[in-house]
Amino acid sequence: MFGIDLAILGALLPSLFSRMDLEGSEAGSLFMFLNGGALFVTLLGGPAFDRFGFKVLLLTSSLVGAASLFGIAYADTYGILAFYCFLLGLGGGGLNSGTNAFIADLYPESQSVALNRLGMFFGFGACFIPLFIGSLLRFLSLESILTLTGSMALLPGIVFLLLRFPPGKLAGTGFSIGQAARVLTSPLVLLLGVLLFFQSGNEMNSNAWLATFLDQEVGLVPSVSLYYLAAFWASVILGRMVSPSVLRWVRETTLVQICAGGAVVWLVVLVSYPHPVISGLAAVLAGFFISPIYPCVLGFAAARFPGLSGTVFGALFSMGLVGGMTLPWVAGFLVDQYGIRAGLGTAAIGFVMVFILQTAVKRVRG
Repeated sequence: MFGIDLAILGALLPSLFSRMDLEGSEAGSLFMFLNGGALFVTLLGGPAFDRFGFKVLLLTSSLVGAASLFGIAYADTYGILAFYCFLLGLGGGGLNSGTNAFIADLYPESQSVALNRLGMFFGFGACFIPLFIGSLLRFLSLESILTLTGSMALLPGIVFLLLRFPPGKLAGTGFSIGQAARVLTSPLVLLLGVLLFFQSGNEMNSNAWLATFLDQEVGLVPSVSLYYLAAFWASVILGRMVSPSVLRWVRETTLVQICAGGAVVWLVVLVSYPHPVISGLAAVLAGFFISPIYPCVLGFAAARFPGLSGTVFGALFSMGLVGGMTLPWVAGFLVDQYGIRAGLGTAAIGFVMVFILQTAVKRVRG
């Protein structure tokens, strides 16, 4: 469901441009509202998961996410749409931080591997929604499609309601803000957070502008461009399927560097050669290289701060979400000035920063 929450706005963007006559800066701001909601819940939710456990917060996140999809379906003004994008971020952000922290707790001996496998299911959701919208857009209204999607978003809430969860790891231990502050001020956490600032922005910009780039620059019709977007997310799934095997031979830090370099190369190819075949191949390979970065960084962090996975992930996701808010917003203004290619070009520059910051992390690790 978080994959759907994150990818749906990029999948809807071509239709929203025509339905609401959006400008590039307004479209970019929608991602700021989406990530703003996720940032709000992540800031509060990280320590709360450690203190109170996962059940209630995950259940609430599922219900809020479903409600936001119903709202987006019938939003008729930009202000209402922005409000429901904020709610979508609240629900999705709670699911994202909670499930990642829980999986890290369940697999303490192989956290990067487990988080990459969890990320495969994120990819399934992100791949599903462009296919779903692209396939049904010729037969159903956008409102009907989003209503169906919102109905599906209720299913995780039913699962969370029925499952039994362990109590919070720090229940009854006097968990304080001071503990969270010590994690936040760790040089390693701060450096990893800045890395995820760029990575989140890169992922959001890649997802946000790809379908519109294929529509406006390559000349594909919206339904076909959504199939290309689905292929991008399918390559994310493939990358996360492969990465656990690769991690037997290379460290997380090295894999992140390799993948950041590969993402730069293929995004540059994508924006430089707007051709249906070349753009499709470049989008698939860019998604493949992008995919392992986030779970590998989280696994690396969780292994170094055992017992505080919720707090650490809350800090890292919060810094990452700031990037997910601000970089698409910046890209939106660049799109207004220089065209749609600037949106994907901003992601390519961001991956250069990921490579540089990961090199610094290896040195700090010492």
